Amino acid sequence: MTLRSPCFYSGFDVLSGLCLYNSCMIKKRALGFVLLFFVLVGLRSPLHAEAVRSDSLKLITPGEGSIVTSPIKISAQVQAQPQDLIRVKLVDRSGSVISRQLFLVNSSGDGILNFTTSLAFEIPRETTDGLLMIAVQDSNNRLVALRSAALKLQSNGENLINLQSSSSDWLTITKPQPGEKLQGGVIDVEGTVIPIIDRPVFFELITDSGGQIGWKQLAVENTGDPIEFNMSVPYAYITQERDVRLVIRQRDTFYGENIILDSVPIYLLP
Repeated sequence: MTLRSPCFYSGFDVLSGLCLYNSCMIKKRALGFVLLFFVLVGLRSPLHAEAVRSDSLKLITPGEGSIVTSPIKISAQVQAQPQDLIRVKLVDRSGSVISRQLFLVNSSGDGILNFTTSLAFEIPRETTDGLLMIAVQDSNNRLVALRSAALKLQSNGENLINLQSSSSDWLTITKPQPGEKLQGGVIDVEGTVIPIIDRPVFFELITDSGGQIGWKQLAVENTGDPIEFNMSVPYAYITQERDVRLVIRQRDTFYGENIILDSVPIYLLP
């Protein structure tokens, strides 16, 4: 496209021509200053990436501290891709699996799935403590997200069901972004985490084959206090582009299980 200047005249006397010329030059200079201003503002304004929040999985019932009998009626909201797996598992304090279920996601799209199931269990005594976990795994069997609730299991009696408190704000990642391609042997991770227990927060890089090629941990002093982090996570030498998940999780020492987890899919280059 060719821009033509509006500054032209024909058949005017010299005085009129000079006035028109000067008027056009003033307007052009003014326009130039305006354009320069916006360029400078644009250069000075930082580009903020969209924050990735931990809302892909929400356990609704049973919530923390619920008293349940068999079968446990479970409800959750899940954001999953076709061919993902939804895994439900119940363990006791010794780490033994009491009951488990596995479901294949067949629905298409990226919408929220209202998930419900009934999990039957048997225990050798009248009551015992248990940890219920619901997790989403991708097509490579990597954990995408996980939520949990500590329960009181009983052989018979009345159920006392609590709603699970929201965990959608426990983690916010501003860097890296989902699907981002990174290289250089190290990735920068920025965001905010609100720990739910006084144990370290682990950051891991998990490949599509399930191997861990990098990790770091963040110390936790007080449960529930937001922690802003800006860290570098080194990764092992690679020779080709790798499909990787940045996994962020906390692990409970009583049950020896992850109790909360989220992830960001990225690609690492040599």
